Amino acid sequence: MNRIEEGFKLRTENKIIGAARIEFALRQVKVPRRLMVRRLIETETDFDQFSDRHQAAGNLPDLNIGADIESAFRNALSSTCFENKIVDILKKAEKSNINIISPTDRYYPKNYLNLYSPPLFLSVIGSKLNILKKSNIITVIGSRRPSPYGKGITQRFVSEWSALGVTICSGLARGIDGLAHEAALNEGGNTVAILGCGPDIVYPADNENIYNDIKENGLIVSEYLPGTPPRRQHFPARNRLLSSLGRCLIVVEATRRSGTMITTDFALDQSIPVLAVPGNINSPASQGTNRLIQDGCDVLLEPADLIPYLDIEALGSGNDVYNETYHTNFCNTETAQGISQEAEHILSYLAAGPLYIEDLKEFSNLDSDKFYYWLTELELVGKIAKQAGRYYRCQ
Repeated sequence: MNRIEEGFKLRTENKIIGAARIEFALRQVKVPRRLMVRRLIETETDFDQFSDRHQAAGNLPDLNIGADIESAFRNALSSTCFENKIVDILKKAEKSNINIISPTDRYYPKNYLNLYSPPLFLSVIGSKLNILKKSNIITVIGSRRPSPYGKGITQRFVSEWSALGVTICSGLARGIDGLAHEAALNEGGNTVAILGCGPDIVYPADNENIYNDIKENGLIVSEYLPGTPPRRQHFPARNRLLSSLGRCLIVVEATRRSGTMITTDFALDQSIPVLAVPGNINSPASQGTNRLIQDGCDVLLEPADLIPYLDIEALGSGNDVYNETYHTNFCNTETAQGISQEAEHILSYLAAGPLYIEDLKEFSNLDSDKFYYWLTELELVGKIAKQAGRYYRCQ
């Protein structure tokens, strides 16, 4: 492991430790999470500043919540009673390759900042963190017991949307959720699963194969620490994250009273468009979607009906964030002579300006060993430089 990899591993560990320390302190003192998130954002404070128990209290910004509560929270951050739990969390995170995204990270979804209670952090599994920055993300949800009609609609619509470059978000539940993930994966598209448990917990167990496919080819997201079991109260809270990640919410079959309808309420409260697929008026599985349409939600009759809700310019580009036209340029071509093709390849992606290390690694399409080796070499010979926040730029 070279020094860049070691540094990345250490920072990841520190963020996990810091997130766990704040989580356990919050449970003990009951400071409102939304207040903590707001203060971390306002002060640009990241979780790695809380990794050291002896310095955690001193690194906490003023919360303006009353001297007694704030003092108790600082004491909790410095407490030794959480250390065994934090070590266990770190082991689970390392075993499952879990990363932590804090509200100050570039991958933290902007829509989440508008929630009444934004997630304190996101625990994620998967290397495609840039999926969270895609312009065209939609959420597809529905009945856990879909009819053949609902299954067919989900598979056909999601396959066509994925082929266009739309990222599919859902909750990995039985039924429509799992079918939506599966259709996206089968089309080679991007998909995000937002769980109501730790990201390392497969729930429901029936969807283990889909879960494993998403780990390899998509992104598993949770607002809970590794090892957190699924609990009833987690799922309504999870639904607010489902409803707000994408440009719109798609409902394919839902009964009148279901978790799906809770999610639509969250979306409507956030002014996020809700589109519903109509169904048989005699079918209980379509009572919820038909009622949504009656109440004014837009009707989804064909895959093309989604187009007005998408970023048209980004469709089919393959990457909503990065401008592919820069691939043929080289930064400082004259000084790049005599270096390897792999190094030139890395330099070509930096021609447009600084890039985040994870994006640069993905764009380069190099094996991890080769990527970090040539990144280090380019930095040592002065052709690139590291900036704050794990960005790299040409010298």
